[in-house]
Amino acid sequence: VVMLDIAVALFALSAALAFAGYLHTPGWRAAAWFGFWASLAILTKGTGLALALLPPICLLLARRFNLVLRGSFWLPAILVAAVCGPWYLLAPEALQQQTGACGSPSTTPRDLWWMFSTWIGRFDVPTFVLAAIGIERPVRQPFQRDNGSGRQRHRRKRA
Repeated sequence: VVMLDIAVALFALSAALAFAGYLHTPGWRAAAWFGFWASLAILTKGTGLALALLPPICLLLARRFNLVLRGSFWLPAILVAAVCGPWYLLAPEALQQQTGACGSPSTTPRDLWWMFSTWIGRFDVPTFVLAAIGIERPVRQPFQRDNGSGRQRHRRKRA
C-alpha cells in the first residue's frame, strides 16, 4: 500500500503558494501554476479537490472580488477541468473520497446539516468556537468605518 498523503500535501501547499502569488500579482503565469499544482494534487488523490475552496475563501478574506472579472482568474478552473475531468469521468472509481470520514461536501440542506453535524462531532464545539473567533476579526474589520481615529488618521498626519 502506498500512502500519497505527503505528495498531496506538497502539491496542495505548492498550489496555495501559487495562488498567494496570484493574489499578490494577478497574472496568467501565477494562475497557470496554481492550476498545474492543483491538477497534480487532484490527480494524486481525490482529497486534492479541497483546493477548489481556496480561491473563494481567499477572495472573501482578502476582499479582492474584482479578480473574478479577470480572465486569468478562471484559467486554473479550465486547466483542472481539462486535465482532471477526463480522468474522473473515465475512471469514476478513482474518486474514492466520495464520502470522507468528516462528511463529504454537499449542497442539499439535509446533507449540509449532516456534514456540519459530523464535523462538529469529530472536531468538537470548542474547536469551531475558536475557529469562529479567529475568523471573525479579519472578516468584520474591512466593513468597519474609520471614525478618524486609528491608522487612517495617523496616515493623514504623516502626509
